[in-house]
Amino acid sequence: MDRRDFLRLSGLVTLPVAVPLLSACTSKSEPKSAAASKASGSAAASYPPGSLQALVNANTGSVDVIDAQVETLVNSGRVAFGLVKDNAPVTDAVVTVYVGKRADAPPTATGPASWIQGEMAARALYVAALSLPAAGDWLLGVSARTKDGKVYGGGTPITVLAKSASPVPGEPAISVATPTVATPLGADPLCSDVPPCPMHAISLDAALKNGKPTVLTIAAPAYCQTETCGPVVHVIKAALPTYADRINFIHIEAYDKDAVGTLVPAGQAWKLTSEPFTFFIGSAGIVKDRLPGAFGGDELATRLKALAT
Repeated sequence: MDRRDFLRLSGLVTLPVAVPLLSACTSKSEPKSAAASKASGSAAASYPPGSLQALVNANTGSVDVIDAQVETLVNSGRVAFGLVKDNAPVTDAVVTVYVGKRADAPPTATGPASWIQGEMAARALYVAALSLPAAGDWLLGVSARTKDGKVYGGGTPITVLAKSASPVPGEPAISVATPTVATPLGADPLCSDVPPCPMHAISLDAALKNGKPTVLTIAAPAYCQTETCGPVVHVIKAALPTYADRINFIHIEAYDKDAVGTLVPAGQAWKLTSEPFTFFIGSAGIVKDRLPGAFGGDELATRLKALAT
């Protein structure tokens, strides 16, 4: 079953008749039609008060929830998502998040989500400080109250990983030569941002030896598969003047223009599963933190301050 079918059958949406979140998690031998049939009849009554689905269904309309975190790890303490209503971003809403393993049980964790302003504002990015304690498939539901007083419910399935193929905090950074203005290594383009970002002055392998901490972001502003690479590069670029004398800033263009979808060698060396992906590396070459996917200026500022001290 592909993601579209999963979302259709297990979509955490408010409908006249509740669609069960777990209908796509039935036995593999059960046909889609049988799973879908469970959404009919008295399905709405099967969700007890306080259950994850009941909390989502208590709202007056539906909103689409888009996972904005390209990789979520166990106990990472962060979930990020976008909100869309009728193909338009839902911004500046008061949002409550519910996460759980089952639609018919109370959520495992509940908390507020903050709308990320600045460069990401128009992307309707929201971030919640929630940890998911086990790997596997989870359900993320939201209740969003907009400025006009309307309240919408929605959600999306998310996958939580026990470990990452890419370096995590405490592990050494992967030393690899990266394209620079002086030595482009055949990169085409060197940077697809317009104008090109000023983060191609030093190669990563050299940066890891110069005694400074390093911010490494792998993103493709013009070719991004997640449509958040450009804003991420811009958020980092805005912070660069404050920290350029203390921190190395390196951007790797994720794709060559003739091979969009295939990571360049440096991205493959870092074993990325998607982009954008940003790593915060200490002066000794050890990864201190990372931000998979989209993030805001405040989140970046917190990490840069910690990295520079």
